[in-house]
Amino acid sequence: MDQKSLLEEKKIIELCKKGDRRAYMAIYDKYSGAMYNVAYRFMNNYDLAQDMMQDGFIKAFSKLDVYSGDVIFGAWLKRIIVNTCLDEIRKKKDIISFDDTRFIEPIIELDDSYSSNKEVLEEVMNSINNLPEKYRIVISLFLVEGYDYEEISSILGIKNATARSIVARAKMKLKENLEVYSYKFNRN
Repeated sequence: MDQKSLLEEKKIIELCKKGDRRAYMAIYDKYSGAMYNVAYRFMNNYDLAQDMMQDGFIKAFSKLDVYSGDVIFGAWLKRIIVNTCLDEIRKKKDIISFDDTRFIEPIIELDDSYSSNKEVLEEVMNSINNLPEKYRIVISLFLVEGYDYEEISSILGIKNATARSIVARAKMKLKENLEVYSYKFNRN
């Protein structure tokens, strides 16, 4: 985001803090698409993702007074959306058990043969969405949202080694799913 855009956004946020409804709508319009995508990656359901996005915006707007501007607003909002989704998942599952301390090394990276081709990207996202929930959450945090192990462990309230272990297993499962896709794709 360029300097001019940052200044404009700061002005809009200041208007939001004063209760300006048009400013709220401007922020919502700017970020709702991206925040829906974030929520969908966690909830894997259109309606739940919509609900989590809405709940996240409500939380963010109600906490604007604590937003200091030291990070980009979109990053701050994204963290709220992610936490809203994780809170909902925990409520429904009586807290997903991430506390498996087995550690797998080395961490397997996805093969470079997966290009940025739109079809392949869609298959990667479909494969992520089809992972078991525990793996889908951590792989979304790690690969899609870009959080590191320390941030994931903090978000999920688990040990750093456990976060590494779960990410490693999720990557292996994702790689297996993508190898099946590659096999099917290459046979057609």
